[in-house]
Amino acid sequence: MDWTIAGAVLGFIALVVAVAFGAYGVRAHMEERTAAQRGFAGIDGKLDRIAEYLDGLPQASQDIRQPFERGRALQRQHSYREAIVQYEACLQPGATASQRASLHILIGNCFWRMGELEEADGHYRQAETAATEAADFKALAQAVTNMGIIYLERGDLRKARKHHKRALRDCRKADLRATEAIVLANLGTAYLAAGRPEDALKHLERSVALHRESGDHEGEANALGNTGVAYFQKGDLHGALDYQGQALMIDMEIGNAEGVASDLGNLGNITLAAGDWDKALDLYWGALQVERRIGRRFGEAHSLSNIGLSYWRKGCASHALENLRLALAIYEDMGAETHAKRTRRIIRDVQLGAKDGAPSGDATRPG
Repeated sequence: MDWTIAGAVLGFIALVVAVAFGAYGVRAHMEERTAAQRGFAGIDGKLDRIAEYLDGLPQASQDIRQPFERGRALQRQHSYREAIVQYEACLQPGATASQRASLHILIGNCFWRMGELEEADGHYRQAETAATEAADFKALAQAVTNMGIIYLERGDLRKARKHHKRALRDCRKADLRATEAIVLANLGTAYLAAGRPEDALKHLERSVALHRESGDHEGEANALGNTGVAYFQKGDLHGALDYQGQALMIDMEIGNAEGVASDLGNLGNITLAAGDWDKALDLYWGALQVERRIGRRFGEAHSLSNIGLSYWRKGCASHALENLRLALAIYEDMGAETHAKRTRRIIRDVQLGAKDGAPSGDATRPG
């Protein structure tokens, strides 16, 4: 087991014990937070799940199947650019429309994980065109829900919900229950981003049930984690901890590094709201190291942002600014302007606080 993850899990177990015995006075912390603190807690805590589609590729002719298999192996190793080269080699004249849709989704997913949203969006749109040509509702639903995630990351919540709802109609039209589970979770995420936890829960509860029905443990963990975020938004830290803990245990068991990174970040948010800044920092650092290992730049930026905000709460302005500026550079490079704008505002607030004589500590990065 990765020692970064192991340490964070030990911290999580300690947190479970503390909450179980009422050590934090959770409700009081939630009620006492100022408006600014409420806006801070839970930042970037959602688990986005990009959909993947492989239809026809494992059974394709050898000249398509071989580079596809090399691409899959490279993608699992988080070597995304190398994987893209192999997937592009599969886009041959003999590829069917469904296979082209699958390949464009896979290529788009690699770009998404590297934080290159424009390139990802372009391939999802090509997948949409190919899926429409093939009348392949499964590929179409997955391409469209992935486009919704791009809109979410750009901060266009209305278009994000619109795309997820469209994908949901395609799933139900063709009775695609496993794909419907993914789309429902993504729609729930879009409602979370809009601060509508009750609407999110309606979709997430159905998503959990469908994932369990299909045996998709990764999807189940994703939906459970987002359910935890919904309870967090409602101010129920006990419920948030319960669902997020279930998600972490599943992700650890199946070796889903992306899920573990998101789970650790969410647990950091819960811990921070409960008033333990040091444990929150441990969890955020753990998430950051996993994000960097797997090359997921959006997650890296989120973790850096959370670390910076935690240091600000501790009164360590220099450490806060260092990490917030690193996060800002990634957001700007990705074209995630909503996140970039918010981060610039926070940086200004930290700078003003430092000028006004806010306390500055000597906090160091956890080992």
